[in-house]
Amino acid sequence: MKLLIFLLSLPLSLFGQKYYSEKNDSIHIDTTTFLTYFIKLSDNSTTDAAMIFVVPNKSFDSLKKQIPLLYFSKKQEYDEFYVLSVADISKRGIIKRAITEFINQIDSSRFERNRSTFMRLYSLDKNNRIVYQTTSKDLQQVDNLYYLNSAKELCKYLVCPEQLPYLNRQH
Repeated sequence: MKLLIFLLSLPLSLFGQKYYSEKNDSIHIDTTTFLTYFIKLSDNSTTDAAMIFVVPNKSFDSLKKQIPLLYFSKKQEYDEFYVLSVADISKRGIIKRAITEFINQIDSSRFERNRSTFMRLYSLDKNNRIVYQTTSKDLQQVDNLYYLNSAKELCKYLVCPEQLPYLNRQH
């Protein structure tokens, strides 16, 4: 009987859409809390290509839901996504500090996994292994860091199906 149940559930487990890793957290600077989110949707990549999105608080939850929907609806170039939620984008000084702190946390994790980093400079050796430098980029030089005004702008950076009703709603 157990074998029959296992065999019947096997197709569901083979074709289910699973997240490899997901984490909600926060960063505290002075008296301000910034929500953070990380999702890794595949473990098939040797590079773990990644993107960082900075979004208003009102779009944070919507963006968290849309990333996996888009990822599983069309093949994407990236499989790791980081999201930082900010309350007031006009407070540039504290937001810059939060982004820098967030990227430093991301880079530490990626460094431990021998992956490319956002701010820390690196090169590849003759065996295509990453060699990290002691210097870092400025925040303006960071690749794959995007500021979104709403979750609807996600399709500017990810491959989206033609008509996505859940993206056409206001967020």
